[in-house]
Formats: sequence, C-alpha cells, structure tokens
Amino acid sequence: MRLEYKYSVPNELLPKLRAMITPFVEVDQFAEQRGPEGYTVRSIYFDTLSLDFYHEKSAGLKTRKKIRIRGYNERGRRNVVFLEIKRKRGDTVAKNRAPVLYGRIGDMLTSGDVEQYILTNQGFPNALQDARRFLFHLYGIPLRPTVLIIYEREAYHSKFNSFLRITLDKNIRSSVYPSIDTLFSEDSILHSIHGYFVLEVKFCGGLPSWLTPVIGALELTRKSISKYAICLDTHDTPQRFSQRSMVAFSHNFQDSSTWTHRMQSIPLQAEFVLPSPLDVPTIRTQLGG
Repeated sequence: MRLEYKYSVPNELLPKLRAMITPFVEVDQFAEQRGPEGYTVRSIYFDTLSLDFYHEKSAGLKTRKKIRIRGYNERGRRNVVFLEIKRKRGDTVAKNRAPVLYGRIGDMLTSGDVEQYILTNQGFPNALQDARRFLFHLYGIPLRPTVLIIYEREAYHSKFNSFLRITLDKNIRSSVYPSIDTLFSEDSILHSIHGYFVLEVKFCGGLPSWLTPVIGALELTRKSISKYAICLDTHDTPQRFSQRSMVAFSHNFQDSSTWTHRMQSIPLQAEFVLPSPLDVPTIRTQLGG
C-alpha cells in the first residue's frame, strides 16, 4: 500500500511545476511514447443503484473503494483494458488489477470465465484472483456503470526512489450512464474542474526532501479530490438521481451490442464459485444479481 496526496493546481502553473520537478524525475516510459502531453486515461466507474460509493465519499468515510474498468488512448480490439478495484484507507491506497483484451471483455463479464479471458502474461501475478474479486463486487452487490471519466495524464517517477510516482491529470471530462462499448467514446461529455489540473503524488514513507519546497513555493494545499464525485456533480447526477432513471440509462447490461445475447443465454441461477483466499468469505452468488 502507498500513500496518495492530491492537489488542485491552476493550469497556468503547469510550466513552472514541470520545470521545478524535472531535475528529480523521469518521464514514465509509457507516457514518453505518447509525447509531451502524456497519454489518455479512460475509466468506467461502477456504483449501486443508490450511488453508495458516491455517498460514502461525500460523507467522508475513511475506508472506501472504487470499482472500474480502465483503458488507455484510442480504441482497438487488441487493446488491453483492466478490471480494477481501488481501495482507500485514509491516505493509503491499494489496487487490484486484472488485464483482459477489450474485444473479449463482454464475453468475460457475462460468462465469469476468468481462466479463459484474463491475460496472465502481462506482469500481474494475481490477475485471476483479482478478476474474481472484481466479479464478486460487480454481481454480488450488484453494480451498474455510472460514469465514464476521461483525462490526459503526464506521469513521472523519481530518479532516486522507485516508490515515488507523480501524475498530472488534465482536461478532465465525463459522460454519465455509459456502456462498455463507449469506453473509447467522446460523445456527450462535459468538462470538470475548469482551469485546473490534478496533481497526484504516490509514495511510501515520507515525501522526498526536494518535493516539499516545490509544493510550498507553488502554495499548494493538499485536498481530498475524487474525480468520480466531481464528475457526477458536474452532471448533477446525484441531484437528478432516481432508481428509475438509473435503470433506464444504465443500459450496459441490457442494450450493449457487445454482450446482450450473452446475458440472455446465462441462467439466472448459474453459480459462480469464488475460490479462497479472498478478502471476503468464499460463497456462491447468483450471476446477474
């Protein structure tokens, strides 16, 4: 687990921030391939019909989680996307991650066959177990796709400390009630945090001695920033929310061309057995909730 600090930074300070951290960091290898503006992050976040995850954040709960599907850059059937569970306890974060080909994700989600579809050669040794955890939350609660969040990310790591990672998330935008088919879409988006970007610092132990003066010189104040909550607020989703509208718009499990026929073919009583060990008891749960 790592600590995660977040800061909201005016866009006009971006060149100054880059210049101040450059002597101490290197551009992330993946980000470097995309040029100076970094790469595009695309995430579909899931929540309950009553938006429990959103309200947990609003209530200031110290222990929370986010369930999401994350992809990068532009669409392609051979794109690798990730099933993710991000857990937050105070300032510490931990992540479960399982890779799958974007073109096969619909079949994987509806069949629950992680052995067939999860990629086990991508450097994630716990991928199968993490995929089962994802499916447990997805179908056991159950969850529905709530918002697609997109932004450009500059990523850096320390030249001196492999545990330090700095990211700059810019041009944050979103659309609500997505389907998995729209992970790489830019339709019906609204922009959030106008005039600002989000600086995230992930580290173990304490902040490096060189970074504290940078934060002080820019007069930055650490904040609790949730892109998920901010983007839902941008769309007034919590205020306009009702179970009827959520079911109508959350068409991912009804109308998605990727897997509608697959969902209809799965018996409601089909059993999905979660192997031990997990962070929850081993139980049998009905697919489809």
